[in-house]
Amino acid sequence: MLREFLVSFGLAIAIFSFVLLMGNIFKITDLIINKNVEIGLVAKFLANTFSYLLSYIIPMSMLTASLMLFGRLSSDHEVVAMKASGMSFGEILRPFIVLGCFVCLGLFLLNHTVIPHASYRNLLFKKEITMKKPQALLEERVFNESFDKYTVYVNKIKGSKIEGVRIWELRPQGTPRVITAREGEFMTSEDKKTLILRLGRGSIQEVYEKDTVKYHKMDFTNHFIQLSCSDLSEGGAEKRAKDMTFMELKKKMDKLKEKGVDISPLLTEYYERQALSFASLPFILVGISLVIKTKRGARSFGFGISLVVFIIYYLLLMLGETLGRKGFNPGLSVWAPNIILCAVGLFLIVREDRR
Repeated sequence: MLREFLVSFGLAIAIFSFVLLMGNIFKITDLIINKNVEIGLVAKFLANTFSYLLSYIIPMSMLTASLMLFGRLSSDHEVVAMKASGMSFGEILRPFIVLGCFVCLGLFLLNHTVIPHASYRNLLFKKEITMKKPQALLEERVFNESFDKYTVYVNKIKGSKIEGVRIWELRPQGTPRVITAREGEFMTSEDKKTLILRLGRGSIQEVYEKDTVKYHKMDFTNHFIQLSCSDLSEGGAEKRAKDMTFMELKKKMDKLKEKGVDISPLLTEYYERQALSFASLPFILVGISLVIKTKRGARSFGFGISLVVFIIYYLLLMLGETLGRKGFNPGLSVWAPNIILCAVGLFLIVREDRR
């Protein structure tokens, strides 16, 4: 049974990995072919992305493997045969509960060490791409909001040069300043730390903040804009919460707590990693309870139900994350989906076992 479970588990990991990574395949193809980004950098990005996705893929695969194995056993009446021979349902489940505990331990270590490092490396990768190939952040004929204070629209991209540029510079008060140019080119400062956009043959148009009746327009031959990206502002200095390991997150919370700062967002991240790490056990219980009750064993049924259950779980997790970040008992909020799934799974298993 364990051997068949592991085969189904491996198959589910392969399929879910392929499906989730396919969501990035068009972006990756665009980076390599159209944006001329080095294949080595893209491969690193893909590897780090896969590491991050494992925290979701593994619990989904545990659920699917449980559905597939016990669905077949139930449809072939092998569970009935084992119970008739004197085995209790608890004895049948015991090896899979033990396996689930080992998987949870592995995921706990993964979520607190490997995945934060992968997330941080992807942040640095994005920063490196921005400095080397800043046009990779832009798409033709699309309103791009990757840069702080600026919304950029580009008609055509040719290497590091762009054509038909329209930029809206957002201001705290009043209407945005509009900058148009026939052409532009990305450059970096001498220290390679600042991104600069040189615009050619254009104009700057704005309405005065204090007197909206007055309108000002200035034509230019060359105009330079220093750009920054909010996603990259922490890249080389301070890590985001999801980029921190267990110990780094703990130290950060202790430091902020001493200053009297509300640490609900960090606590939510802390408990959410733990909840995701131990999601495999409730998924095993729910998967087994569903197929024992329905007597279904088809693989398509297993994958379909897995997606439905995981979507419900993830929606509950997002709700809990939102409540936790707002200060409503972060631990209980993000652990609630696990508790609910465990309760439902145990209830259905016990009821079916008594029949």
